[in-house]
Amino acid sequence: MYIPNNPFEVERLRAKLAKELNYSELDKTYSSRYPEIKDQNTPRLWDLLNKNNCTLMEENNAMLRDRLKSVAKMINGDNLNILNIGFGSGNLEKIYFAKKKNFNWRAIDISQHSVKRALKKYPKGKFEIGDITNIKNKDNQFDYVAALEVLEHIRPFFTFKALGEINRVLKKEGKLIISVPLNEGLEVMISKGKNPNAHVRIYTPSLIKAELSIAGFKILKEQMLFAFSKFYKIKTFISKYLIHGIRHPNNIIILAQKK
Repeated sequence: MYIPNNPFEVERLRAKLAKELNYSELDKTYSSRYPEIKDQNTPRLWDLLNKNNCTLMEENNAMLRDRLKSVAKMINGDNLNILNIGFGSGNLEKIYFAKKKNFNWRAIDISQHSVKRALKKYPKGKFEIGDITNIKNKDNQFDYVAALEVLEHIRPFFTFKALGEINRVLKKEGKLIISVPLNEGLEVMISKGKNPNAHVRIYTPSLIKAELSIAGFKILKEQMLFAFSKFYKIKTFISKYLIHGIRHPNNIIILAQKK
């Protein structure tokens, strides 16, 4: 198969193959032979970002609030074992810990600053430095794994390693809740020398669902979100239910189950 000479062409090829349900050819595009967007994700960078702006705190971002509330509602049951990968500012913990009492919560992040802050703020949880491509937990341990706004930071070469690790630590029929950005204009930003969130992937709904399917997950539910800064609820309602296509979604949440 033809190998494009720049990473943005590769991402467009992946999106095309995913839309065509050509998963066998899609899988081949994650080899080291394919060019990738430069990876700037380091513990030092995320310590700095979390110290400076707490990665878009919930009270300042309507779409983030919607995402967190939606994800919290997807986690159903008592006495659950839950793993939150890339917990960042602890926004999901803030909502879920106020809602539930009986659960075992573990969370990992590459940022030492995030871990230290979460340990002080949420003593009920267990927070530690961790890597999505090498999760330090036993097989079949968790009922739910959350990985919100994480996969777009993972180099394509490691995508299926990361999803394979999640699959490994989930119990039989355990559930994964994942979210990724859509239509953020990353190629244009990088052409102007900007990549403020250190993203290395360009996702479409078809592409993220294809990756999950290849990695051994069944899609149970999906939800699109829109980045409206004002009149969020009414504009989202109009975009979803009244005038389709008036605005492209900016985020997707997927609830998937281990096959």
